[in-house]
Amino acid sequence: MLDTGKLDLSEIEGGNQFEHFTADFLSCLGYEILQRPGEGPDGGKDMIAARPALAHEQREQTLVLVSCKHYGRAVGIGDEENIVDRLYEHDCDAFLGVYSSHPSQALTHRFDRLRAPFRRRPAMEIDYFTGEEIKRRLLETADGERLIRQYLPLSHLGYLRATTESFVFERRPVIECHECKVDLLQKFEGTIVYKMTYDTIGAPNGHRLQDIIACCTAHQPRGLPAASIIRPIEQLIQPATFIQLIHQDMNFQALRPPFFSGIEVHRKWVHLVHSLFYFVARGRSQPVQPDGELLLKQPRVKYGL
Repeated sequence: MLDTGKLDLSEIEGGNQFEHFTADFLSCLGYEILQRPGEGPDGGKDMIAARPALAHEQREQTLVLVSCKHYGRAVGIGDEENIVDRLYEHDCDAFLGVYSSHPSQALTHRFDRLRAPFRRRPAMEIDYFTGEEIKRRLLETADGERLIRQYLPLSHLGYLRATTESFVFERRPVIECHECKVDLLQKFEGTIVYKMTYDTIGAPNGHRLQDIIACCTAHQPRGLPAASIIRPIEQLIQPATFIQLIHQDMNFQALRPPFFSGIEVHRKWVHLVHSLFYFVARGRSQPVQPDGELLLKQPRVKYGL
């Protein structure tokens, strides 16, 4: 499992991008984004979100004022001014700071005071995410990998390394681009192309796999037959997609033989499956749903006479 130290939130460039990240991050946690910074009539800098009310709360949902701070230092008191006034101004029930770093000790003390009632002012609901908490949630949330891939591309490469290495073979496999020989498995970029035709001559009619072509992002083939299939390498190292590939190819071979146009194509297919298996054969802490509507179920098979 990847630890939080492998994720670097500084890859997010600037406050605007961090605001987009925050909106996506909170959406993954069940919040509904009602207003993004600058969208309100006053052009304010706060975000407004809604979350389902807790059991003890006397309302259907809680309106949350979200403050995004993307600094290379601690967030101080001067960075979070007039919290109470901002809550009243936006008619929100709670305040949530989302910080790529962490609040200063002075700001933490202010939060503690606001959580306690004072004179006629009721207790305020105040909470915040630090950078470490954000990274931990990214690793625990079902959709966290998508956010890591989108906003932290360099960290995502480390994520893939940590979650796909199985060490079932002595040597890590290599799949080279047909043109420039770059290893597609180094950064999990590129595609695997099934160059396929549909034969109508002879019996039985059906698809024929003419070639398997490994392509980096800069060298995609042109003029492929219409029956060809293109698959991103990053998807093929996912267990569910890998199993789908095997099922599909086995069905082709069983129902419309010969599926392979020659022994060289079959050799390429064996190498592809062998290489992908290295990344598929790793342990997982919980089942992972594949992309799209694919649902894999174990078939019931009866053995014996």
